[in-house]
Amino acid sequence: MKLSDLKNRIASLSGFIGFDYNDTPCGIDPINQSHFEMWCGNDYITAKSIDEVMTTKIFNGNSLTDIFDKITNFDF
Repeated sequence: MKLSDLKNRIASLSGFIGFDYNDTPCGIDPINQSHFEMWCGNDYITAKSIDEVMTTKIFNGNSLTDIFDKITNFDF
């Protein structure tokens, strides 16, 4: 999977995406095109766009774009 594939999957609003980053459970739940729930461990935010999902630094100070190559255990 490429980063663009993940972005398209999230933007399609097809459902929850879970994964691990540095052995921490994280996830993204796309509710609608302007509401994406994101969490990593105990940190939680609501993003308002797919671009915000990709660039918000919620994953231990990194964005989804930054950590993509280090993500494990995808759950779609």
